[in-house]
Amino acid sequence: MSKYPLCFTGMEQADEATLKMLFVDANASLGEPFELTSEDRAQILVVDLGSIYGHMTWLRAHSAGKTVVGLSNRADSEADFTLLRPVSESSLRDILAAVAAAQTGAANEPIDGIADGDAAAAAARDDADEPPAFAEPMAATTDAAETAETAETAETADAADPETETDGSTAVAAQTPEAAEQPAPEPEPPREKYLVDYLRAGALPGPMRLQLPDAPPLVVDPRTGHYFGPPQLKPLMPYCRIVIAPEQWAPASAEDAARAGSPQSWTRLIWLCGLVSGAGRLVDAGDGERQYRLLKWPQIEREFPRHFRIATAMMKGPATLPEIAQASSATVEEVADFVNASLATGFAAIELPPPVEPEIPAKGGLLGRLKGLRGG
Repeated sequence: MSKYPLCFTGMEQADEATLKMLFVDANASLGEPFELTSEDRAQILVVDLGSIYGHMTWLRAHSAGKTVVGLSNRADSEADFTLLRPVSESSLRDILAAVAAAQTGAANEPIDGIADGDAAAAAARDDADEPPAFAEPMAATTDAAETAETAETAETADAADPETETDGSTAVAAQTPEAAEQPAPEPEPPREKYLVDYLRAGALPGPMRLQLPDAPPLVVDPRTGHYFGPPQLKPLMPYCRIVIAPEQWAPASAEDAARAGSPQSWTRLIWLCGLVSGAGRLVDAGDGERQYRLLKWPQIEREFPRHFRIATAMMKGPATLPEIAQASSATVEEVADFVNASLATGFAAIELPPPVEPEIPAKGGLLGRLKGLRGG
């Protein structure tokens, strides 16, 4: 059968490397229904919802109708599936099984390489209106198995020594001594939110207004997909750089929107958030070997005249940041900011270099190679 294209993106490089290592065995145990590919070609994206770039990636994937697996500390994420930290091979395998089942439309059927019981435990709802929630991390399953093993050992000991008697409460206490000593995990503190977090679907109930002392008023209307503000983007940069608390938003009227300015494209505001998110560095934390290319020509803002040269260089083909900077006579920092903005809005894509195929040694040793050269 055809394989499902999948990509790990929108996360720290160390996390991406770890997940790819776990993916090899997890995918193999399922019969290898997935294949790794680039972000723009993938239909399934695994992103870190705890990072700004991860949320930008989620916005792009959501608008493109792609399936998102959110790497998170909380089970109630906005992604289609949630991969809880810390990630193990078994927890990644369960999520991949659920994603594969949802992709085939056979969530109740076992997948190759998974027993019926495992498939039932691994399956998760892919409900468009309600994000899937996974009850407990894999550590809970391990504790349950250890408890059952302890109980079985206790029963065996009682059967061997009929004079030993234990009541129910003593047996329970003996089964789980470690669980009684472990304190309940503290809930994760709420993650600080930036403007880009409020631009995702469903984050705001309706037209809302923001006002900072050093910036013009900003009104956003998620119902129409527009924001209202000055025609220039640079005056709105302060909104993209700071943490914004929910109470800072106020409901906006039509008069508020008219006073803020003319309606502007929602994409421009996401683009601006991406532009300032890295402060001259790549948000995706990619290494120097990564190449970037433009998928289509973006809207070039007059406030950033060097972006025209950067976009022209990127349209010629995949290139690294230093190569783009040299071709456009821009600084690497300017190129990184432009790439962040273009990735956030889906105008650019990451191109990974093809893997180097290992050289296969010739068979038969030196004599065999000499015979091959003579045609005999």
